[in-house]
Amino acid sequence: MPPRAKKTRKAASQGGKRYPLNMRTTFEVRQQLENAARNSGRSLTQEAEYRIDRTFQTERLLSDVLSLAYGPRLAGLLLAIGDAAKDTVVSISLNKLDDVTGMKWVDDPSAYDQVAKAVSEIVEAFRPEGEIPEPGAIPAPPEGMDAAFGKIIWMHNNGIMGVASAQGRLARLRGTLDVEDDGRLEEQRKLLGHLVQRIKD
Repeated sequence: MPPRAKKTRKAASQGGKRYPLNMRTTFEVRQQLENAARNSGRSLTQEAEYRIDRTFQTERLLSDVLSLAYGPRLAGLLLAIGDAAKDTVVSISLNKLDDVTGMKWVDDPSAYDQVAKAVSEIVEAFRPEGEIPEPGAIPAPPEGMDAAFGKIIWMHNNGIMGVASAQGRLARLRGTLDVEDDGRLEEQRKLLGHLVQRIKD
């Protein structure tokens, strides 16, 4: 009698097969799911699965959008900064038995300082090796060069471009720099909310 063939384990991911997912939710969320399912023609279970799948797709979109806006390296750095800041906020909130969403950290000097340190730690971790020229060690651009472009080169060579860029962005946010809206100012002001009022002249 020939030996029986060994049973092979089925792949964990099977396109059409559905696996049970037991979960409880609030009355409000269930109502929203029921309304959405009614409008879409899906069952309640199908609607829940659809919504969960969409959240994963949205998460993947974040890195794509950031890469498109800022380039892959800065996008990766921004994501690392955001996650480190979020982890800090959540830890502080849990330790203080406060709002776990962390919405109050921006008004807590101690918590804000911890987030600032987390951001600094991430940025410093990726700092390239090499010497930074002393301010003033590099002469001004040659005569005849466009004044604005020459100023940019001089600021870069003397290590003040970052501060100048940040100050320019802050001036735009507080509305003291009369420049054309680059399409992001209003959105940034909306997201920052009352924090914009803290920007000093």
